[in-house]
Amino acid sequence: MAEDAIKETMNEKPQKTAKENKSKKSNGFLKFFRDLKGEFKKIVWPSKKQIINNTVIVIAAILVVGVFIWLVDLGLAELVKLFLGNA
Repeated sequence: MAEDAIKETMNEKPQKTAKENKSKKSNGFLKFFRDLKGEFKKIVWPSKKQIINNTVIVIAAILVVGVFIWLVDLGLAELVKLFLGNA
């Protein structure tokens, strides 16, 4: 009997009108942008010195990896020439 009463109360949800649903969606849309604005205020932007330093590090890393790949390619090409007898 108690279970029936619980089921009935769970099934008795107030029906929302289309206007209420639209209003809720609109409020959610506006809340998203308010929250987005708040998150942008929390961003800590790097200084010009940090940007330059990080850029130099990235370029140096690219050069080191590029030279490494070039050396490996050169070595493998020589091995292939050796095995094929095209030296």
